[in-house]
This record gives sequence, C-alpha cells and structure tokens, in this order.
Amino acid sequence: MMERDFTGLWTNADHSIRKVLLPNGRFIAMVGPQAARYQGEYSIIGNRIAYRKDSGAVGEGEFIDGVLYQGELALYPEGYAEMAAA
Repeated sequence: MMERDFTGLWTNADHSIRKVLLPNGRFIAMVGPQAARYQGEYSIIGNRIAYRKDSGAVGEGEFIDGVLYQGELALYPEGYAEMAAA
C-alpha cells in the first residue's frame, strides 16, 4: 500500500540528488549536475522504503521526522525549508 504523504520530490540539502516518488510505486532519481537518471520501483511499509532500480540494484531507507534517510544521505521533501521555518 502506498503512503500518499511520501509521494513527490525529495532532495538533499544542495539539490544535487533528487528523487521523485510517484503515486504509482515508481521512482525517478537524478544525481549530479548532468542529472544522471535512474528509475525503478519502490514500496513503503510503515516508515521504511525499499527501492529496486530497473537495472536490478536494490536499496532502502527510512522516514524519520519528515526526512528520508538512505544511509548517511538525508533527503528532504519539496518545501521542507519553508515548513521548518514556519
């Protein structure tokens, strides 16, 4: 079951890594200045997310206090700075 609250654009602090979680269970990730693109599927159970790139590579992360952590990488939802300042 998809968690609607988690769909949308997620980005790191300098916007060099961006991930879009689509409502249909697909994701698109863009990395670096040339915006290398990766695509695949994701699933969410509770506050955990599991990824599977179309290439077969897998990954996972966890949502904690509105931030998506993937190892040491923190991704913030679009508008996070404005929400945090309010």
